[in-house]
Amino acid sequence: MGKLTMMEDVNKNKRDKLFQEIVKTERQEDLILDLSREYQQTLDEFLEDISLITREAEEKLSISSQNNLFFQEKNEMDLIARNYVVKQMDDLSEEFRNVLRNLDIKREQLIKERNSLPWE
Repeated sequence: MGKLTMMEDVNKNKRDKLFQEIVKTERQEDLILDLSREYQQTLDEFLEDISLITREAEEKLSISSQNNLFFQEKNEMDLIARNYVVKQMDDLSEEFRNVLRNLDIKREQLIKERNSLPWE
């Protein structure tokens, strides 16, 4: 009876290295998504703080004779803050999309390279 011999996978080390690179890339993608969520939360909190400040000022100044001027300035400040947050999120979202797209391309290339290695 013949012995069954196992062949050594000569590409095992390279395959393992590529797998580690794939995992590293996926972790980077997760980090970018986490950073995006944290930044969105920070901007949301900023808007909440601005709204709270203006509401408190509105309550304190509601008895003032300069009420109309204050409301005009308050509305302008709210609009400026909201526009700032929207622009920041748009800019950052675009950057995150670019980074994620590049990481996805890199991951796909690594997977393709790993999958193309012959099993020997």
